[in-house]
Amino acid sequence: MKVFVIGSGGREHALVWSLVRSPLVKQIYSATANAGILKQTTTAGMIASDINSIAEFASREKIDLVVSDVNLEANQSGLDLLKDLRAQCPVILVTGFGTLDSAVEAAREGAWDFISKPFKVQEVVAIARRALEQDLKNGSAERGGEQISAPYEQGGLVGRSPVMIG
Repeated sequence: MKVFVIGSGGREHALVWSLVRSPLVKQIYSATANAGILKQTTTAGMIASDINSIAEFASREKIDLVVSDVNLEANQSGLDLLKDLRAQCPVILVTGFGTLDSAVEAAREGAWDFISKPFKVQEVVAIARRALEQDLKNGSAERGGEQISAPYEQGGLVGRSPVMIG
């Protein structure tokens, strides 16, 4: 599955580092990344504040999950990006300036989750994994439902029912 990470901070770098190791993730793209993120992702060739280009890229590349900072240092924000992408794929928003109002707005607009910084990377990875698994179950990903359990078989789980592994 394809993940698009928009943000250049140290926590985003740690998130990318963890996602690279997930058996569910085939490709990670980034916009406006630091040197560490660039080593582990394919750059999308745009800056994070260019929301229109990000939305077009996500559609063209059939991105399965977007993780974006809310503050994109532009006239538009991660919430605007969410509005453009929510019908296409799950969007997880992260922010260093989280308020109850912004969390409620993100939920109303269809964010998969809204996470305030500082966050624990493993918690975000678990949220991303659930979003990707749900996307697989809904059939919107490239792989079929029969293959959902493949990563779990490595851990000793045997079975093919999405209900059992979800």
